[in-house]
Amino acid sequence: MKTRKFLWLFLSLLIYVLPVNADIPGAASASEEAYLDGEMNIYLPCVGVSGLQYAVRLDLVSQEEKFRWKLGEQTVNNDFTWDNAISATLGSDLTLTIPSLRVGEQTYTLILARDSDEADPSGIYFKYLRHYARRADVGGFSDNHGTLSPYDQPVATPGAGRTLIAVYVVGSDLESRYGAATSDFNEMIAGYAGLTNPANLDVVIAFGGADRDGWRGMKFIDMPGLMEDGKDGV
Repeated sequence: MKTRKFLWLFLSLLIYVLPVNADIPGAASASEEAYLDGEMNIYLPCVGVSGLQYAVRLDLVSQEEKFRWKLGEQTVNNDFTWDNAISATLGSDLTLTIPSLRVGEQTYTLILARDSDEADPSGIYFKYLRHYARRADVGGFSDNHGTLSPYDQPVATPGAGRTLIAVYVVGSDLESRYGAATSDFNEMIAGYAGLTNPANLDVVIAFGGADRDGWRGMKFIDMPGLMEDGKDGV
């Protein structure tokens, strides 16, 4: 409840101090990217707050024990085209996430946490929390979301006259030490093979949870797949 009340007061203060049609020299414009200047002030062209967008400058006030910035010049910037890759966001816990901050020739994601100053209770402050290189700047990663292939709707199997058995098996140490679940699977395979009309029976098995190859995590298999896998007996 205190967090919600504090967030409401913070947002109210922010909206109150931001002139809707102001053109403030030095504030980030819609054409800029977020960057850190030579004095370590932060310029943000777009910060999403409660459905509105602001261009904001954070002024460095301390870098001794921790890096701290104070909310400086700002203006409403709803003309900025929102882009998740570069637009900063203020979370419900007042954490400010800057996904793309240019520092010289490098670009980082920077996370700032809400901070306070007893000498300036009306000021809005943020402190350094953590940073990391953008995935696109790290070998083997890309910020390209890619394109999903069209989804092919599977053909429904008529259920009339058929029986479905769903089995959930947690291997635990009974499998990793003694192979107990594997023995159960072998019994299921033998029973299924002895049916006079197995085509009318569908068996789906979810298994995992044992410290053994093939059993870590969760896996799913049907009876034909289990029979194929069980040919080696393990």
